[in-house]
Amino acid sequence: MLFQHSVNKIINQLVDSLQLLSNEQYCRKIPALSHFSIGQHVRHIIEMFVLLQEGYATGKVNYDNRKRDPDIESSRKVAITSLQQLLSSLQKENKDLVIEMRFDINSNQANSIPSNYYRELMYNMEHAIHHMALIKIGIREISGMLPDSDYGVAPSTIRYREEKIKTNR
Repeated sequence: MLFQHSVNKIINQLVDSLQLLSNEQYCRKIPALSHFSIGQHVRHIIEMFVLLQEGYATGKVNYDNRKRDPDIESSRKVAITSLQQLLSSLQKENKDLVIEMRFDINSNQANSIPSNYYRELMYNMEHAIHHMALIKIGIREISGMLPDSDYGVAPSTIRYREEKIKTNR
């Protein structure tokens, strides 16, 4: 699938940005991110992808069941290794999945929603891009570095910007 190339690109962008940070910067609580760290956002991205990979085997994915692994959010190297491992596990054939989620915080009853692997992989890519937009803010605040202008931007927005540039000439 062509979009799997896009997923790989997004994960590689994230890896590249983490390699520019120190571990202290990666773990630092950032006021502009509601006092969350870049590491916490990265952990969240990784755990969503991991749950999808684990759910592929069983046919059921429950994004509520994140482990919230403190090693991923406190070690830039662990996060990079986890992301690189994800890259090698994403190439799978499409198949039907059931997504189980609790939407009501006052209830333990899970809702089951039919989906498929490619749909959930796309969801995880868009979810990662959303968090990378926040990570970009954090990187700017703690390091002054400016990630690539396409970092944390959806492919449709990038295409829109490119078309605007072409039509304004």
